[in-house]
Amino acid sequence: MRPETLKPLVQLKQAATRLRAADEPELADAVEYVTTREGNTAVMRAIMQQLEIDGEIQPTLAVTMPEPVREEIKATAKAKGESLTAQANEALAAFLAGTYFPATRPRAAYGTAERRVNLNLRPNRELRIQADARGKEMESELGWAPRASNVIISWLWEKFCTIPL
Repeated sequence: MRPETLKPLVQLKQAATRLRAADEPELADAVEYVTTREGNTAVMRAIMQQLEIDGEIQPTLAVTMPEPVREEIKATAKAKGESLTAQANEALAAFLAGTYFPATRPRAAYGTAERRVNLNLRPNRELRIQADARGKEMESELGWAPRASNVIISWLWEKFCTIPL
């Protein structure tokens, strides 16, 4: 590591030492905690949650799909220069406008399904909430309630994947 990379860590450890010398053991423990892997993870999680609360970033939505589908979607979107988050927002807006409806995919027999993985996106929170509510409204007529994740998966699959739905 380069010295400038280590400087903040060294300074935090010096601060903890000075806090202990000033008879502030709780504050020293807190400073030392953030220099550990566990502490760093906790701080980063708290920062991300605060950014979500402040509206600076959208919460993550993990959409589950077969691994080959995810890989093809990511590769095709990248090759086309498309943002998957922008596409997710477009899908939700089209669903809310009534111009798009997600396709249903038959369930595989128990134990025969392909390995499923997550595609993590950060679509607009308000669109997600509205799409979920709209899906619930449609449940009685459809027999199922399409969720925002169903809309997004179907849209991305149709736009970026050649594997049959």
